[in-house]
Amino acid sequence: MNHAQQPPSVALTVGPSEITSYLHRSGWVRADAGRVAEIWQPSRVADVDPEIELLVPRIGTAPDFEKRVNILIQDLQVYERRPSELIRDEICRQFVDVTNVKATHEYDSSVFPLDASQKLFYSAKKMVIAAAAATLKRRGYFGKSVPLRAREQARAVLVGHTRPGSYVVPVVSRAQLPDVSWDDKAPRLVENVEEASFDRRMVVTLARSLTVLHELVVAREAEPTKREVHDGVGEGLSYELCDGVIRSLNDPVIEEFKVGFEWAPAIARPPGLDTNMEFPSESLERIRRIARGLRKETEDREQVVYGWVEVLASKAEDVGGWVRVHAMVNGRHRVIRMTLDSEDYEKAHASHKKCPVIVRGDLHLEAGKLATMEVHSFALEQSIPGV
Repeated sequence: MNHAQQPPSVALTVGPSEITSYLHRSGWVRADAGRVAEIWQPSRVADVDPEIELLVPRIGTAPDFEKRVNILIQDLQVYERRPSELIRDEICRQFVDVTNVKATHEYDSSVFPLDASQKLFYSAKKMVIAAAAATLKRRGYFGKSVPLRAREQARAVLVGHTRPGSYVVPVVSRAQLPDVSWDDKAPRLVENVEEASFDRRMVVTLARSLTVLHELVVAREAEPTKREVHDGVGEGLSYELCDGVIRSLNDPVIEEFKVGFEWAPAIARPPGLDTNMEFPSESLERIRRIARGLRKETEDREQVVYGWVEVLASKAEDVGGWVRVHAMVNGRHRVIRMTLDSEDYEKAHASHKKCPVIVRGDLHLEAGKLATMEVHSFALEQSIPGV
C-alpha cells in the first residue's frame, strides 16, 4: 500500500488503553488485575467510600466489551457527578490532538450564518493542508506544487461536532505513536514511526506557523519587515496558511478568528508552543500584505527530514563532525550524511539512541550515491515523545 496516497485516519474510540490512561490521570489506581478485567479504586480512599471500585474490561474484542464500558461510565458518572457524555468524550480523546478553529460573531450562540460556516470549514481544511506541506518542506507559496501527502492529510483527520458559543470546528488528529524501543542490534522501524508521527508533526507545524503569524500581525504594532516574514517561512509560514485565516476574516459577520490547541492528555505536550491565537478583523489587511509577499516565493526554501542518528564521527582536530541520519524521503527510507558544526554535533550526540531529530536544509539525492544534506537547522525533535 502507498502510504503517501492512503494515510491512516484517526479513530475516536473507547478502548482498554484509553480507559487505563483516563483512570490513571484521574487519580485511580489498579487494585487487582486478571486476564479479562481489572479492579480500580480511588487513590485517596480516606476521602471517599473505601468500597468504591470500578470493573475495567481489558479485552476490546470481547462481545460484551461495550456493555461493560457503559456500566463503567455510569459508575464514573456517579463518582464524578458529571454527565456521562463528557466522561466518554474525555476518555476517547486520550491519544488525539484537537485543533479548535473558532469564529466569534454577533449572533446568538445557537446559530451561525451558513455562508460563514462554510468559510470556517474551508479555513480549517486550508490550514491543515498548509501545515502538512510545511511539515515536508519550507516554501512561501506552494500553489499547485502542494505535495500529495499534504493534500491527503485533510482526509486523515476528523472533524468533531461543532460547539456552541463562538462557533467552533474541532479538528481531530492522532497523537499516539507505535511502541518502538531503541535496539542496538536492529535499525529503527522508520516507516512505521514516520507514518504514525506525521499527524502530530503537522499539528506542531500548524501551531508554530500560527504563532509566527500572530506575532507579525497582532502582537506587535510595527509592520513586519521582509526579513521577519522570510524567517517565518522557516517556521512553516506560507501563503496558503495566511489564506486559510483570510478566508474566514473576509466574511463581514466574523469579528475574530481563533485557533486553539488541546494536546492529547496521554501524550507529552510539545514545549514552547502557544495554546491559543486570536486574529481580530483589524488584522486582515496586514495578513493580506504578508500573503502577497509570500506568493512571490515559489521555490523550495528548505527540505525537512525527521529521523534518527545512526553513526557519529569526529576527529580530535575537527570542529564538529559528521553523522548518518536514517529518515523517510518521498516515501523511501534514506540514509543521509550530514556535516555538522560543534553545536549541532553535540545535539546529534545527545540524541543518539534516545530521541529523533528534525533537520532542515538543502537535500541532495543522486542515483547510486549516498544522500547528503547541507544543514541549516539541526534539533532534537521534542514534539514526538517516547519514540
